[in-house]
Amino acid sequence: MDHFPDLLAEVAEGNLQRSYTALTAWLRANGEGSAADWEAMAAVLAGAIANYWTVTEVFAAPPARVNEDRFVAAWVSLARLALDAHRTDTGEKPAPNHGRRSARRRPR
Repeated sequence: MDHFPDLLAEVAEGNLQRSYTALTAWLRANGEGSAADWEAMAAVLAGAIANYWTVTEVFAAPPARVNEDRFVAAWVSLARLALDAHRTDTGEKPAPNHGRRSARRRPR
């Protein structure tokens, strides 16, 4: 990437930063009133996505051999747990599950 510093900067400020900003806004909107560090939470959640696809491409297999459906289900569960934890801190009730199964109990 040393050969293309302008391209790297453009991607970092354009695509990546927009993704972090959008995820931060979504977390903040759904974490109503919480003093959580939603920017840091967005960096962790977005980092998980980036890692999943990077490892899948580099090693021609997903991390821990977890397929895309299982990864997405686990990511959503993790985001919901984070939001619910912060809702509980503010006295709000956790969001309903709406019949979705937890990623932890999903068969392999």
